[in-house]
Amino acid sequence: MDAVGLWFNPNIHPWKEFDLRLQTLQRYMALEPIEVIYIEEYPLIEMISLMLQDCEKEHIAMMSPEQREKRCRVCYTERLNRTADTAIEKGFDSFSTTLLLSKYQRHELIREVGENVSDKKGIEFMYDDMRKYWSHSLDRSRELRLYRQKYCGCIFSEQERYLDH
Repeated sequence: MDAVGLWFNPNIHPWKEFDLRLQTLQRYMALEPIEVIYIEEYPLIEMISLMLQDCEKEHIAMMSPEQREKRCRVCYTERLNRTADTAIEKGFDSFSTTLLLSKYQRHELIREVGENVSDKKGIEFMYDDMRKYWSHSLDRSRELRLYRQKYCGCIFSEQERYLDH
């Protein structure tokens, strides 16, 4: 099975972080080339607006676990819908996400959203718990001196990494 990568990260903020992650992928692809489709949109206002729907303004700074789950659901849905659409457009049999490598992501929620997108669009979502490769990915990125992100990318996650300490 040949894999094709997709760079679509509509929820990475600020712009410098988005650009740094994109440059890191491009640098890695020069070392370990696979085909990558790049969608370099930066829909800051749209993503923040979607994520704030149903959130009470006084709780935005420190969201409850339920509000965090809603926020992550929006992000996963946006990413996986675009990934599925791209897979269909390119004639692929299935789609997945590199989010499944992270031990910090909400795997059950990713699986649920992926299966919902799959049902809606008629293309298979491939779920594989890739967390078993987490430490290898850390070692490999250190070996190649690649940038490692310190938060998922959303502006709220960045804020929380400072407020939680």
